[in-house]
Parts: sequence; structure tokens; C-alpha cells
Amino acid sequence: MKWIGLTGNLGSGKSTVAQMIREEGYSVLDADREARLALGPGSPLLKLVKEKFGPDLFDSQGNLDRKALGKKVFSSPENLRWLEKLIHPEVRSRVEKQRQELEKKGEVLAFYDVPLLFEKKMETLFDGVVVVSASPEFRQQRVSQRDGLSEGDFLERDQNQLSMEDKVKRADWVLKNEGSLEDLRVQIQDLLKTLVEV
Repeated sequence: MKWIGLTGNLGSGKSTVAQMIREEGYSVLDADREARLALGPGSPLLKLVKEKFGPDLFDSQGNLDRKALGKKVFSSPENLRWLEKLIHPEVRSRVEKQRQELEKKGEVLAFYDVPLLFEKKMETLFDGVVVVSASPEFRQQRVSQRDGLSEGDFLERDQNQLSMEDKVKRADWVLKNEGSLEDLRVQIQDLLKTLVEV
């Protein structure tokens, strides 16, 4: 099975690309989803987050306020490192199990959507890497509309990632996401054809 990394910076449209790939019949595993599940209700990791950051990040039902956690970790490199060290091994183990299951099922091609793929030096784990690219203006506008993130918050988070230019240079394939959804879908269909044929 070909195992392809999918990445891009905040607001580049990775989730849209992942959804379109699924609509074409291919599996896309999602690092962010696995990280959310790793901090799901009752998880041992959630208890450690509460011990580290205190009860202020939790509502009266004991659910984690992810926005508050985001503010706490993206404003402090030390907090971000601590959280990543806690979550990443669990995410890796969950994804590896799913990857093996897809392989057993005989899937020829599968993707793993990882925002920090290059930052975490994961490119060697894949048969190739697809980068979804868009200009900072496009990305900030998308994030502002989607999450209500201010320009300052966008820049703070974006600076925790390798630049878009660097990612594009290191990619095996690039999907440019500044046009219509139809244009993006055509690029994805062409890419899938290439990946299945190679």
C-alpha cells in the first residue's frame, strides 16, 4: 500500500482536500482527530493535562475547552512542547494500528493528514508527501471566517509552522488551493490517477 503524507499550513484547506480524497474512495487518517480522541473524556492523558494546566481549562461537566488550551499552548513554546510530548506517542500508536488495518484490507493507497509533518521530520515515514498551498492572505481569511481567529492569533499559530515556501519546496506534489472547489477537485483527481498508476 502506498502511504502518502498530506500537509499544509493553517488555513491552506487540508481538511477540504482530505474530504475530497475520501469522496474519491480513498482513506485519509487525520492526526488532529486522533489528538482530540487522545484527549477525549476519561482518557488518562486528559488527567495529566488537568494536573499541568489546572481546572480552568475545563467546563462544569469536566470537558476540555480546546480553545482555551490552544491559547495556553500557542503562547508558550514550553507548554506546546510539553503537550506534544504527551500526545504524539499516543497518536502515532493509534495511526499505526489503523494503517496496518488498511493494508490488511488490501487498500492500494491511503493518506495521513498531519499539519506538522515536516516540523516533526516525518517525511521519511511516507512514500511521498502532498502539500496543500495557499498564500498567507487566503489562509488568514479562511481561518478568520472558519474559526473567528484574529490576525494576531493566526500569525502566532502560523509562526509555529515551517513557511509555506519551504513546505512547497520539500513536497513531492503540490495542490494549489486559491481557486474554485471544482479546480481543486480536478487537481486531486489528477493526483490520485498519478499515485495509483506509479
